[in-house]
Amino acid sequence: MKKIKFEYSHLKNYSIVSKPCVAEVRCRRTVKEEYLYTGDGAHRWFVDLYVITDKNLISVEKILQEKRLNYYNSISPYLMTGVIWEDAIYDFIDLPIKKEKVIAVFDYVDEILRCVQINMIPKIKLDMYIPSEAMLKETEDMIELIKTINHEK
Repeated sequence: MKKIKFEYSHLKNYSIVSKPCVAEVRCRRTVKEEYLYTGDGAHRWFVDLYVITDKNLISVEKILQEKRLNYYNSISPYLMTGVIWEDAIYDFIDLPIKKEKVIAVFDYVDEILRCVQINMIPKIKLDMYIPSEAMLKETEDMIELIKTINHEK
């Protein structure tokens, strides 16, 4: 596994959560189909978030101030993770990609503030580009159709 250095400047990417809430947050990495966890029968994807609790932020700042080399794997226990349940995803293309925004629900579990649910923000489908010649042809066909209908009346 590649070791990635965690620097103090990386904290600017993180949202701070200090109490139960529902918030729009970003994913720290792309979630892939093959990451589905099935170990305990409750199928879900773990989602790393650009979120940290206010208490964990203090701990991470202290670690970073020690000026030693820190990697994400040593800092990641302080960063927030949530889950997307398998039945919440209709198609694997709906899984979030790195930096995609999601709706996260934060609440206390065993007196620890955690992300208890993640909901995807619906993706909209955009219209595809239609070359102007095709649109002109469609318009001309529509005009002819209207003329034909008017003529038959």
